[in-house]
Amino acid sequence: MIEIFKNNRLNRTQGMSLVEVLFALGVLTVLITTLVAVLTRALSESDFARNQALANNYLKEGLELARSARDQTLWASFQSVSASPLPSPFSRTITITSESEEVKRLDVRVFWSDSKGTHDATASTYLKRW
Repeated sequence: MIEIFKNNRLNRTQGMSLVEVLFALGVLTVLITTLVAVLTRALSESDFARNQALANNYLKEGLELARSARDQTLWASFQSVSASPLPSPFSRTITITSESEEVKRLDVRVFWSDSKGTHDATASTYLKRW
């Protein structure tokens, strides 16, 4: 009878090892899946942050182009600004609106598209006649 008990105990220990291995594989699978998801999200957010920083730089460049055009032309003929095209996926619009005879409003918009949709960055300022 003692021998039967010993044999039975031996079989339960071996079966438990298989369950432990399966459990460990399950936990490992969940951890790896979570890690891949987090890394994918981090890369996506990194790309968005880079594009946002580039868009802000293109906004500043657009404002400076308009200020330079104002300084180089007559105030009455200062109606539009020609800007060089931006690299893909960015586009920029520069709009000049007369607020009064002495003041013009300058609106710059940079927009781009990615896998999350269309994004934009805008900046506005007022320019006075010199």
